[in-house]
Amino acid sequence: MDPILDFTGKTALITGAASGFGKLLAEELGKRGAALVLGDINMDALNPLADALAGQGVKVAALR
Repeated sequence: MDPILDFTGKTALITGAASGFGKLLAEELGKRGAALVLGDINMDALNPLADALAGQGVKVAALR
């Protein structure tokens, strides 16, 4: 992987992560090794995303 795209050892805080661009960003940064802190007011949509990412081995916390 290109070093500029490797986020191993980094933590990303993403607001609006339950849908749209925030969700896509969370999925991509998770694939690239970042630990994630995800925030959204819609916990019904955010929790399944956090669970799916955790199932892929991503360190993730979901907050409202």
